[in-house]
Amino acid sequence: MQPIAKPTWIIYPIAVLCVIFRAPDRLFNPQLWAEDGPIFLRESVHEGGGSLFDTYAGYLHLLLRVVALFGRWLPLEWIPAFFYFGAMTLLLFGMWLIHNSRHDLPAHAKSLMALCLPLVMFPGATMFNLTNAQWFLAPALLFLLLQKSAITGKQTALDALFILCLGLTGPFIILWLPLLMLRPLMHPFRRSDLAIFAPAIITATIQLILLLNSERIETGAKTNGMPAMMELLTVTTLLPCSHFFFGSLAPYSPLILGIIGCLITLWLAWLVVRLPRQPALMALALVGAGIAVVIAGAFSWGEENLSLMLPGGAGERYYVPLLIFGSQTLVLLAFASSALSTTPFRVVLFAVTLSTVSTFSVAPMKNFKWQERVYNAIHIPGKSRLKIHPSSDWDISVYPPSQKPSGLLLAKDFTIKRSKPRPPEESESSP
Repeated sequence: MQPIAKPTWIIYPIAVLCVIFRAPDRLFNPQLWAEDGPIFLRESVHEGGGSLFDTYAGYLHLLLRVVALFGRWLPLEWIPAFFYFGAMTLLLFGMWLIHNSRHDLPAHAKSLMALCLPLVMFPGATMFNLTNAQWFLAPALLFLLLQKSAITGKQTALDALFILCLGLTGPFIILWLPLLMLRPLMHPFRRSDLAIFAPAIITATIQLILLLNSERIETGAKTNGMPAMMELLTVTTLLPCSHFFFGSLAPYSPLILGIIGCLITLWLAWLVVRLPRQPALMALALVGAGIAVVIAGAFSWGEENLSLMLPGGAGERYYVPLLIFGSQTLVLLAFASSALSTTPFRVVLFAVTLSTVSTFSVAPMKNFKWQERVYNAIHIPGKSRLKIHPSSDWDISVYPPSQKPSGLLLAKDFTIKRSKPRPPEESESSP
């Protein structure tokens, strides 16, 4: 392994510029997306701090609800922009955790691995919003679980705190927990490792109990089932391999490019096997974690709805962790072996880079002006319903409050109605 270099802090402004370049409408025309409105905003207004412990899709979303809890005190016109900056903060936080994780890698390698979060995208996935911010925290959680043991008391306390927060934000801790079995093979056990094992087991148990007792499991068990093996192979192997290496070209010949992508992946797997034990196990954990998310998504949708995992459906986000982890594995190979000096590997890196920059996050409707619609909902009778993209199932409604000369309304000055039950828990954020 190369010696550890000085941290490269330039990655954070690069990440911000990358997000603006990929999705400029999030900054210049901010608006709520899916669960942002009827779940996170509405429940924070109604329940205050109690919303932190509300479940949605069968599990907790702690850090997302913390952002919503602070946002409830802002003028209604400003909430979409605040949610956007909250999501950006969580993205940068995930990058910071990866960048500062205790892995025997050069700082430049960890910098590139952190940059994979905003750089890697899957066609059709609508990211860079509060609803989907948890997908950028999931890779950071895996890096925390597999890093070297803490040496100081401060490191031990921060390990426990960060794993607790990330473990209670989304269901990923349930999928990552079995990968803790790789830790004894990667690092010698120290007493400080309890600050990793204990919060991981506690949060995974909490999320699993909530999930098993949720309506999502009860209703899904009756209508969904594990897809057929060929369909599962398509969504877990051919589809991600074709998009990973060929980007926007993949839809034109998905089968052929998928097979070529699989052959390239097998060659890369052979390179991984030749790595020293610790980086090889790390690569195994990264790829295994990404595949686990895709399989969980396929099982969640079930055989009848598996087409939703294809581009244009609602399941594109399930591929994002796999592509992020795949890119991080390439970085690992480049810095932990001599693969970077070979021409084929350089060609693969170039292809992945091209496929990354040619894929963009899907934009919401550009003609949707949030501030104008907020004004209409507040001041015009019969216009109290505020539509939230991407479908008619998502909306919030407000009661007209007392008139304020400024036209800016704090959360205490308006009431978000529960005009109808929650949308079905086929959420944009849930695996």
